[in-house]
Amino acid sequence: MKQLQTLIMVNIIILHSLVLMNPTNALPQIRSTGNSKIYIASPTSTNNGGGLFGSILHLEVTINGNNAEFNVSKQDGTKFTSSGLMFFTCLSSGKKVYKDITQQVSFDINLDSCLDDSSMDFYASYEVDSTQVAWVGPIKVTANRDNCPDFVWNEPENNSIFSVPFFIRGNAFDLDKIKKVTIALIDSSGNHYNVGAYNTTSPNASKIYIETKIDPSYYGLQNGLITIGIWIVDAFNNMGCDNVNQPVSKIDVLWKVGKLEVTPQEDFISTGEKGGSFSPSYKYYTLKNTGGTALNFSISKNKSWIELSRSSGKLEPDKSASVKVSFSNDANELEADTYDEIIQFINTTNHQGDMNRKVTLTVNKNPGVLEVTPQEKFVSSGEKGGSFSPKSTSYTLKNTGGTAIHFSISKNNNWLELSPTSGRIEPDATITVNVSISNNANQLEADTYDDIIQFTNTTNHQGDTNRNVTLTVTPKPGILEVSPQENFVSSGEKGGTFFPLSKKYTIKNSGGTAITFSISKKKSWTDLSISEGKLNPDESKVVEVFIDSSAGSLSSGKFVDEITFLDLNNKNESINIPVTLTISDSIEEGRLLVTPDEDCEFTIEQDEPLTTFIKTFTIKNIGGQSFTYSIDKTENWLDFSTESGQINPNESIDCNVTLNSNAMKLSTGKYTGKITINNETNNSSQTINVRLIITDADSYTVWLEPDTYEIDMNSSFHLELHAKTMNQKLGSYQFVLTFDSNMIEIDDLKVDQGVEEGKDGFLGVINDLEEGKLVINGFDTDGKGPGDDLTILKLYFKTSGISGRTKIELSVSSFTNESAESIGFPNGKGTIINIVDVITGDVNGDKNISIADALLVARYSAMLDVSGFTESAADVNSDGNISIADALLIARKAAGLESFRKRSSLRKNKVANIMLQPDIIDVEENAKFVININTSIANSKIGSYQFDLTFDSLLLAVDTTKGTDGVEQGEDGFLGVVNVDNTKGTITINGFNTQGVGPGDNLNMVKINFNVLNDSAESATYIRLTVNDLTDELADNIHFSDVTGTAVNIMTNEDSENEVISEENDDSGCFISILL
Repeated sequence: MKQLQTLIMVNIIILHSLVLMNPTNALPQIRSTGNSKIYIASPTSTNNGGGLFGSILHLEVTINGNNAEFNVSKQDGTKFTSSGLMFFTCLSSGKKVYKDITQQVSFDINLDSCLDDSSMDFYASYEVDSTQVAWVGPIKVTANRDNCPDFVWNEPENNSIFSVPFFIRGNAFDLDKIKKVTIALIDSSGNHYNVGAYNTTSPNASKIYIETKIDPSYYGLQNGLITIGIWIVDAFNNMGCDNVNQPVSKIDVLWKVGKLEVTPQEDFISTGEKGGSFSPSYKYYTLKNTGGTALNFSISKNKSWIELSRSSGKLEPDKSASVKVSFSNDANELEADTYDEIIQFINTTNHQGDMNRKVTLTVNKNPGVLEVTPQEKFVSSGEKGGSFSPKSTSYTLKNTGGTAIHFSISKNNNWLELSPTSGRIEPDATITVNVSISNNANQLEADTYDDIIQFTNTTNHQGDTNRNVTLTVTPKPGILEVSPQENFVSSGEKGGTFFPLSKKYTIKNSGGTAITFSISKKKSWTDLSISEGKLNPDESKVVEVFIDSSAGSLSSGKFVDEITFLDLNNKNESINIPVTLTISDSIEEGRLLVTPDEDCEFTIEQDEPLTTFIKTFTIKNIGGQSFTYSIDKTENWLDFSTESGQINPNESIDCNVTLNSNAMKLSTGKYTGKITINNETNNSSQTINVRLIITDADSYTVWLEPDTYEIDMNSSFHLELHAKTMNQKLGSYQFVLTFDSNMIEIDDLKVDQGVEEGKDGFLGVINDLEEGKLVINGFDTDGKGPGDDLTILKLYFKTSGISGRTKIELSVSSFTNESAESIGFPNGKGTIINIVDVITGDVNGDKNISIADALLVARYSAMLDVSGFTESAADVNSDGNISIADALLIARKAAGLESFRKRSSLRKNKVANIMLQPDIIDVEENAKFVININTSIANSKIGSYQFDLTFDSLLLAVDTTKGTDGVEQGEDGFLGVVNVDNTKGTITINGFNTQGVGPGDNLNMVKINFNVLNDSAESATYIRLTVNDLTDELADNIHFSDVTGTAVNIMTNEDSENEVISEENDDSGCFISILL
């Protein structure tokens, strides 16, 4: 009786039952065949045994044909611990066993020569020193006669190729009669798929003809090599002879049918707002037949919000087709939520490669939309210098959308103030924005000024809008000023001459409109050089008041008159100047008066040039007669501009005190001296004390930084006042700064009175009433410091229109600690100021205004490197910015078209639309494409522009091999400077044209060349355009109302193949083209 090792279930093709075999189940029996016998071992292994050492041995056998291999080992798997011999049945001699070396002893037995009868028991005996210590056995081996089944194939032939179901035909043989024949299909992984071929309960034939149809697709087998095996079971349920795990016969066939492949593997995921649109708006899938025969396919979905470009088709081997999955208009009706759908790709021919792709659509709430009310512009007016009415207005910002938004509010000019300038608004919420006229408006000249307030939805730009602002500054009314506002005092002897005989007054119109004036007197002994006239704004005239010759007939005494200066445009405004004439019987002697009546101090560094150290005092005769003067000094390091002379009554002379070369020979320290001014006529004098402090470069207690400063004319600058406190705290100070008010003045527009606290300092009282002098003091009860370099103050100045070298002197009147004790020996060091003459528009400093200057300004505006660039000469339109508009004005100046003009504000009738075209473009990966910047303007030319573009540098790059760094001049445009940064994804483009281009609709200004990067996956991106500057040919601003960008949809190369392989109609009657 044959023993079955592995059970393979059978099914006839009409039953279609399927069992996957497990070939590892085995019974404890071995069956093998020789030429005429079948040898069976039972059991195949045993631990049965005994001996002096006990049952320690294990015996097992493997039979292959007529040969058997018996192996003897210890049951615990360890090495033998005693040397000896191992004897075995059928063998006359034993095999050696070595202590601690031998782990297994093997015996090869030829069963044909060993077995005399039909069976034999096999034992092993372990002897040590000729004594049996252990034995194991038996294993019985039985010999039976040979009866192996067989199968003779009629078809198919080995290695046949099939793409359709095929037949297996042949004869099965078994001498013990055939009970069951099973056919198994075996795939490349070793899995068995059984097909029943023959099965009977009453075996009666030793030969059976088998004919069975095979369809590998029915069992889900994929394309590839398939092994067909035949198993035969006889009437005694025996199967096979040599190894019952193997079929009695087998052949290989190649199965190759149409198979569907869908790429890409990714699902389609999109998102968008309620009502659309959605991004990405579509996705392409490629269907390919990777099999050997044509297949038909269908594509289906369930939801109406999905659209398919095709629903079915046919694919020949190795051909492909694309289907576009997109959203229908029904998607626009979906509420905010996440929606899923399954797209089914079906191989309707054999279902090889059927698969699904998921579509997920996330519908977000409607975006936040910014609404600004009211619609009206803000209009205000007032006189130059203020105030303005209305001073402010308010706008209400509302979010009319479904999600929160952030906003920003901006303006262009500093005469406007906004509050707030940014924030967040929840859905249906509002916020109020106040717009007011700032104090900077008080500095504006009489004119009309325009600005635009830009309300920006920074979250999604939905509802971005502008409001215009117009400020009308009217001229101030004429204002009559008279200087000096001093009485005219004259004196003299009776009948004689009077001194001074006249006094000059300057009348000025400091207002904004012209005025007429009259000047009158009451007494006959006074006279006027002008009695009436007209003054334009900022115009002045000199009026001289005389003592008339008729005063000679007056008796001695004091006489009074009054000069009335009357503004005839405002008769309530008059200025009265008293005139006093004193007539004596005898003449008063000349009297000496020296001003200022204060000490003179010089502080210098050793070896410092002395040209900037000048102190001036005035010698005046306030008496009635002339006198002779002389000046004496006690120190040889002093010089005077005059040393003697004569001064008539009421006349004066200035004397400059300077240091000479002897001061350079002095060592560091403090020196004192005296200057005496003598009235030689009447032996009177006045003395001025002089102090000279000479320091080395590091010995100053207080100093200005920097110690030298070079600056252009009509420019602002600031200095810092530093101090060292010698390990003490600074509690109080008083500093005096003096300077030439003709060249330098305090810049009180920066900060109040031009002075603010430094990071280590404090500030008290500032006295700037005297021209060319600034007195500053302060105290702090806790003190500041100590430190060797404390920043006490910041000082703001501006230069006039006079060039040259001058100095800001610094002296220290007081410098104490918090206990009011003097700190060391306080001294101060000033700053030398070198004021340079600058030509407006000459940015390269070559003293000429040329197109080279315009190009430098264009490069500067585009943030490119420039060398030798003078910023103070570049802002030719005085708008506070250096822009492409300045480059245009410089170019016009160089061409002799006109002088520089201030930049006009925005005008309502100059409006342009700026757009990128096309607004949407579909491109492949690694493709090249061109974007155009176009403008439409109806009533003006375009003279200059600056555009900024941003893009995703991971997906796109500017093709810098084309044009100027990737940018080319358009058919209607002009091009100046290009600045491309492909790493950051930015482009700056500007240009200017003195003649201007336009007007026109859709003017093509520039072209930009792009590359799609190689590794760009299927995606959507956006090229954003920002307009930084846009003017007409005169550099006046042009308002831009609409600025649009370009949406770029990047598709893979498979998405865009275009070969038509078949055409058919779907169920709806739509015509379908299948593309490769």
